[in-house]
Formats: sequence, C-alpha cells, structure tokens
Amino acid sequence: MPPGVDAFRTWFAETTRRGNHWMTWNLRARRRVDLEEVARRFGGEVVTAPGARRPDGTTTTTIMAPGDAAVTWSRGLPNWYFHEDLTQHPARRAPMTHEHPLREISWLEVGGDPSELEEHVGPETFAALPLRFIDGPAGLHGVGLTTEDGAEIALRAPTAAPGLAELAAQEA
Repeated sequence: MPPGVDAFRTWFAETTRRGNHWMTWNLRARRRVDLEEVARRFGGEVVTAPGARRPDGTTTTTIMAPGDAAVTWSRGLPNWYFHEDLTQHPARRAPMTHEHPLREISWLEVGGDPSELEEHVGPETFAALPLRFIDGPAGLHGVGLTTEDGAEIALRAPTAAPGLAELAAQEA
C-alpha cells in the first residue's frame, strides 16, 4: 500500500477500536459534470479508485472529488461522490428489511463553523441540507432518520475529524 493509504488504514483501525465514530461524511453529485466542478473549485481532481468489497466478492468503483481528504474530511467537511448507475449503489442492490422501514434522513448534526461549511458546499446545497449545528469540533456528530410510520431514530457518535487532521498534518 502507498504510505498515505497504509497510514489511513492504520488510523481507521485504531479509531474504530476505540468505539463508534463518524469517520467521514459525503454528498452525492447528481452528474459527473457536477463532480468535475467540485474538483476544479478545490484545485483537486476526480478520483476513480477501487471501492469496497461486497459480501458476494464483487467490488465497487469509487468516483469522488476533490480527491484530497486533507481538503475535506480532516477539516470535518464532506467530499462528493458520483454513482453512474444508482441502481448498482450498494444501498439499492440488496433489498433490506427493517423493523421500522426508513423514509428519509431528517437531519444532520454537525459541529464547526456554519459559514465555513456553507462556503465549502455552496449556498444552494447548504440551504437544502437539513443541518443542525452543535458546539463541538467540525464534522458529523449525528444523523436523524424518519421511519415510514413517522418515528425518528437518532444516531450519534463523536466525529473522527480531529484525528484525521492530525494524520493529515503528519503526512504533509
């Protein structure tokens, strides 16, 4: 593995050993041209790389921007992904049944400076996201899910962004 990837893998394993954390967060680009615009805006690139290995042994392809986690995740900010065929997205490939079927993401709880996040994602996207800001380090801290019957499920964990910032500083 390249040194940066191996360091990330080690950090990931150590962080998850300490308990649940939000490791990163991502936004979906609707079109590849939107992803290319994100890459240009941040001076990065669109990265296509092997993705996760599924239980059936197949792998996904990851297409993301801006391509440098130091620009996004280590600052507690999202990066962007693009899926050419959403029917093949892992969340849609295998039907899932839940005790309480989910309808939507009702809110995202994030720490950090709202103006920095708005500048990062753009005013239109910022206004469209169901954000709740809390005191705390930048990054994702919680997700609210609305079930089909109208109940809400709250998932909360500490953000791992500060540890990613330390890792990025070591790699720089």
